[in-house]
Amino acid sequence: MIKLVGIGPGNLQYLTLRAKEVLKNCDVVIGYEKYVEQIAELTKSKETYKYKMGQEEERCKRAVELSKEGKDVCLVCGGDPGIYSLSSIILNLTDDVEIIPGISALNACASILGSPLSNDFVVLSFSDYNVDISEIKKRVELACKADFVMVIYNPISRVRLKKSKEIFQVIVDNKPSKTKVALVKNCYRADFSMRIIELSQIFENIDFIDMNTTMIVGNKYTYENFGKLITPRWYK
Repeated sequence: MIKLVGIGPGNLQYLTLRAKEVLKNCDVVIGYEKYVEQIAELTKSKETYKYKMGQEEERCKRAVELSKEGKDVCLVCGGDPGIYSLSSIILNLTDDVEIIPGISALNACASILGSPLSNDFVVLSFSDYNVDISEIKKRVELACKADFVMVIYNPISRVRLKKSKEIFQVIVDNKPSKTKVALVKNCYRADFSMRIIELSQIFENIDFIDMNTTMIVGNKYTYENFGKLITPRWYK
């Protein structure tokens, strides 16, 4: 059986007990090179296959091949396997899979920020690797008009900087300028950093944002208190 393992934010303290158990007992570890390195302390003695970004299907196919040979395979993912990750690929190849959840970036970042997701929110990716940029802009505009809090994955890569700026402009055009925005980079890792800004400052902070950054854009009620972001739940 293949174990599809969410390793969370990349800090072993936030790896689930089940994830640690299967990583300890498996024969083979497969994953994106950065994720494999993040758990290397637990998998030093394992047969290991590291892949580049963009080789998601290759990883899954190798996992299936090795599993058919009778090996106990752990296919590792950053965050949670079902959120912008490998679940949808592996389940088109085999049903002999145990999916082991992990802490996603939205959970990890929200815990650091305080309580930004205490009301309705949407999760969006700005990567146009699988979704056309026009469709991303449409989804972002609709989310803004509905005043959802937005969690944004993959906000910028240097190869699509122009496209990312176009999407940011959609947000600027459809939300109040004083809307609170959190930029959380490398959450729970050694090189963690964070900024809380207003939407009007987004282009001033463009150089801070990269593929390791998760953005949370508040709704009209989101406010900052004690250095934390709070979106009211309206308990009475």
